[in-house]
Amino acid sequence: MKSTLIRTSMRLSKLLEVLHWVGVGATVVIIILCFAAPDFLANEGVLADHPYLSIGGFSVSLYDANGNYDVTSLTMFSFAALQVFALMALILRNVSCILRNTYGGTPFTTENVRRMKMVGIFTMAIAAAGVTVGCVATLVFELYTSDLSVDYYSLIIGLVILCLTQVFARGVKLEEDVDGLV
Repeated sequence: MKSTLIRTSMRLSKLLEVLHWVGVGATVVIIILCFAAPDFLANEGVLADHPYLSIGGFSVSLYDANGNYDVTSLTMFSFAALQVFALMALILRNVSCILRNTYGGTPFTTENVRRMKMVGIFTMAIAAAGVTVGCVATLVFELYTSDLSVDYYSLIIGLVILCLTQVFARGVKLEEDVDGLV
């Protein structure tokens, strides 16, 4: 099934995957700076224009109750961002592979079913990443400038994708049956 839409989607998913991997790299640099040069981050006021950050259900204020820049908050946010960027990159990689496989043939392959399962699991893991980092921030680091919420959209979308995986698995069986008749 060769179409312009699939070809464009392949290119876009690959571009977004690369951008998310760049985000992973940038986040790793910020985490290293949080441990290696916390004074530099505090003095430079990294992200000072954005005092309240949120990703994957984890939100944090970069300033404590006294108005001081809190590097621990930035560190915890960076760990959450690292997980979300990496999961999104893996989702986009699988989507790109599904599209590439579909472009050259049929979407109903066992490999695509496996990839769709991974997309569903990674999507649901985004919600778990935010909750995990939020719990660690609050319980271990006593970081009370953070807010914790569950990203229900990621959970619901992940469940829908896992349900669609079952439909595609059935499509694989039907295609095998049709091939057996010929």
